[in-house]
Amino acid sequence: FLVRREPSCIQVEDKVVARLGACTCGAHICLDCLQLVETVEAHKCPKKEEAQTAAAAQEEKQLKEAFAALASIGKECPVCSMFIQKNEGCEWMLCGTTSHGKLSEALRNGGCGIAFTWNNLEVADDPCGWTDLDGSHKKGRPVTARQIENHPKCKRPECNYFMTTDGLGPGIKSPTGKEGFHAAVGTQARTEGGEYCCAQCCTNGTHSNVCHRINHNERKTKSK
Repeated sequence: FLVRREPSCIQVEDKVVARLGACTCGAHICLDCLQLVETVEAHKCPKKEEAQTAAAAQEEKQLKEAFAALASIGKECPVCSMFIQKNEGCEWMLCGTTSHGKLSEALRNGGCGIAFTWNNLEVADDPCGWTDLDGSHKKGRPVTARQIENHPKCKRPECNYFMTTDGLGPGIKSPTGKEGFHAAVGTQARTEGGEYCCAQCCTNGTHSNVCHRINHNERKTKSK
């Protein structure tokens, strides 16, 4: 006779499959759907497939509900797609930190440092300005590696940061596919890095106070 029990799993070559029940007569039976089975590889359990389909549908439903909830309390940056929640203040936003805030905080928090208006997600120059990496008060728009699609890595092999964005602005394309959001060269402090992240990295491998220090590997992580 066959004693029914909760099926356990076994490894068959490179696949994990349910263990079959064995009758004294030599027959093998799937313990989920109770069908006679010749081989584990050839059997497609309808109950298991039904459960997997139901689980996938439930997961998709939960994701849609989560996205709907997020959309009600926040929005994505129009340039880098970082999720931003507005809890108070004016309509001006600075991706990665508070309105009219510090570029250093924006970059440290994973933002791209672009300013935009909350209501229509339009990229524009914050009339109140922002604080640059060197502590100076700036107007205009900074250009950072997170705003640029496929920006190259610093030339120094040991350095994991992106190459400088000195002199960039018009013509760049964002990771979200947005174009034309820089009418002029970025107004952030120059790092003078050339093909490196900053001048100090080029000279001795250290980094200056105006180096953006954005890890090049973060883009690989996001793309997975």
